[in-house]
Amino acid sequence: VVKNTTIRNNKMHGIYLGYSDYNTVYNCRINNNTKQGIFVYNGAYHNEIKGNILENNSVNGIELTITSNQNIVKNNIVRYNGYTGIDADDMSDGVVAENKIYKNYTTQNTK
Repeated sequence: VVKNTTIRNNKMHGIYLGYSDYNTVYNCRINNNTKQGIFVYNGAYHNEIKGNILENNSVNGIELTITSNQNIVKNNIVRYNGYTGIDADDMSDGVVAENKIYKNYTTQNTK
């Protein structure tokens, strides 16, 4: 569980969840990271990302990719990121809902 903390100014991702299951990222402020704010990658299942503020990250606010399935992304504020707010192109069987996504670089903020 990562809860009630600020994660910023990292040279890579703010949080990286790869091959990592059943984690919770809750009520965090994640900003000014060189890559994604939260990167859920390759075999990461059943993670919950809820109630966070992700802003000013150089790439995406949140990205879920390559067999990162059955994750829940809800009630986050995702703004002012370099590309998309939330990129969930490759996730299946998960939930991305009730997020406030605005003023990211691309107009296509979720998929």
